[in-house]
Amino acid sequence: MTMRRMLGAHAEKLKLKCDKKLPCSSCIRRGCPSICPNGSLSSQGTRFVLASTDHLHTKIGEMGQRIRQLEDALAIFQASTGSNETHPLLRDELLSIKFGPEKGSVPEKPIKPRDTSIDSIDALGTLTIGDDGEGRYFGRSAGSETLFLAGAELEMTSSHDDEEFPPLSLEIARLSNSFPFSAGGPPGRALDLLFDYLPEQPRAWSLCETYMEQCSWQFRPINREEIIDDFLTPIYKSLRERKNWSSEDEFPHTISPHRIAVLFMLFALGALVDLTLEPHNIESEHYYHASRASLALRSVFDSPEMATVQAVLLMSAFHNMGGRNYTMESSWSLMCLGSKLAQSLGLHRDSARWNMDPKTVNRRRSLFWELFSGELFQSIGLGRPPSIRLSYVDCEFPAFENPTLDENGNPQISYYEWKYSFARDVFSIITERTLTAESPSYDTILELDRLVRAKTLPAYLNTFLNNDDENYTPSAYMHRCLLGQFRSVALLYIHRTFFAQAMLDHPANPLRSPYAPSFLAAYRCASGMIKGNLNHFERFPELCCRWWVVWTHLFSAAIIVGCIVTRSPSSSMASTAFIELGLACDLFEKGAKHSRRARSGLVSSVTSITAL
Repeated sequence: MTMRRMLGAHAEKLKLKCDKKLPCSSCIRRGCPSICPNGSLSSQGTRFVLASTDHLHTKIGEMGQRIRQLEDALAIFQASTGSNETHPLLRDELLSIKFGPEKGSVPEKPIKPRDTSIDSIDALGTLTIGDDGEGRYFGRSAGSETLFLAGAELEMTSSHDDEEFPPLSLEIARLSNSFPFSAGGPPGRALDLLFDYLPEQPRAWSLCETYMEQCSWQFRPINREEIIDDFLTPIYKSLRERKNWSSEDEFPHTISPHRIAVLFMLFALGALVDLTLEPHNIESEHYYHASRASLALRSVFDSPEMATVQAVLLMSAFHNMGGRNYTMESSWSLMCLGSKLAQSLGLHRDSARWNMDPKTVNRRRSLFWELFSGELFQSIGLGRPPSIRLSYVDCEFPAFENPTLDENGNPQISYYEWKYSFARDVFSIITERTLTAESPSYDTILELDRLVRAKTLPAYLNTFLNNDDENYTPSAYMHRCLLGQFRSVALLYIHRTFFAQAMLDHPANPLRSPYAPSFLAAYRCASGMIKGNLNHFERFPELCCRWWVVWTHLFSAAIIVGCIVTRSPSSSMASTAFIELGLACDLFEKGAKHSRRARSGLVSSVTSITAL
């Protein structure tokens, strides 16, 4: 049967007619104009297949050539990322597709990732309830923190060392125990006692300088100028006046007790990172309790001062670093309290609209964005929603100190500007989409991945791309190291759940999972964190022992590589992951001598990996 007769009969059956054109409309409509009018079709049921295969072979050859070009481009891109691993789309069983049926059958299409897959892992997070009914919740992004908590409990039960406490007067101890509530009564006598707790002025300046250089790089709710002009100078001036007071009347204190609390908190943090003192030393505890006592002289809930917010936030930072008696739990609670106090002062709204002087506007802006970024960091680490959402914020960024220019005379983005913009443009969106009650879909995870990778760090702010890092001070070095880890930390929290799902689905080869991109991203971030923290510890070993953020991210990375070793030992990455796990454990052993958090991480990492 000729082509025209066959199509004509079929067209008649479909109530269609051949229009006698060349090629006819029926052939065009059916996608085979090249065989009209003399080609032939062989019938298989209701479908037609080309009897002459020249056209089919030509099309297969073109498609095969195109597939080769795309495979080459993908292989080149994979190599440019610095990875030695094969891309999951370049697996051997997939490379045969371009050769056609004679070289093997086409594998089934990959299964679309299940949107509800994380229901099987940690969609609800973790809720623990003790024998006495005490509860503690960690969200889905806080898996590492739950293990840290378990390690801390094991470490405390196995340790018989009693921590020393500073000798406190009964009045100061009573006031400290009253925080966060007001102790009531006239503050005059208590302020006299607190003034006696102030160190000599040279030591006070030394502690503040130590805080600025070796502690403020990770959280700075108050800058150097403000410390000097609003706290050190007026408080020590009042101290001298009190010593020279000759009247029998009570000395008229004019300094707010919450301003004194800020100064004591700066002393406490400065003593924590003073390398001439032991970690978690008595002097730091001494100033810490003096700060709590100062805050208790006036209700923090009704205070209209920025100093109140600053004191509470500095206390949160102290709880991150302060030893066995303090945890991330209490630090997070204080951070949230500081956030609500900041909202009560309107710090989330731009102060310039109220016609405040430029210095006040800039200080309020700086305090808000430092608070906002710090709380986001803790929220995602603990899996709990932040207190402030951007939809309620119109506060502008502050004017940044000492702007630098590039070789063309254009201003360069500063450390704080990049930090605040990353918190606003990236971290806030991550918390908003991953900490919600409804589990995020995998499409959402991939969208967040693209968002993080699009926020690149300038080379001059990246320690690992700068050859002048040997001359950095601890503060300048850690500033850049922190920024360098922002993206890695964000990607690790985004992909960690689906990293685990990939290993559960395909333990022999997680790269065969539809969540292979998350497996690769989490492993690469973990590997980079371990190598980065090794570099930090090599440069500043004594300071690293006192920086909580080093051990938190190192522990998360160790759990990732440890899971690969124990759950996917046949994976192509297992051998490298094993080496990196050993490096992380060695670093924890070194830090455990001086850091409680490192000891907790060492205990919990060994316990967790053994259990796996």
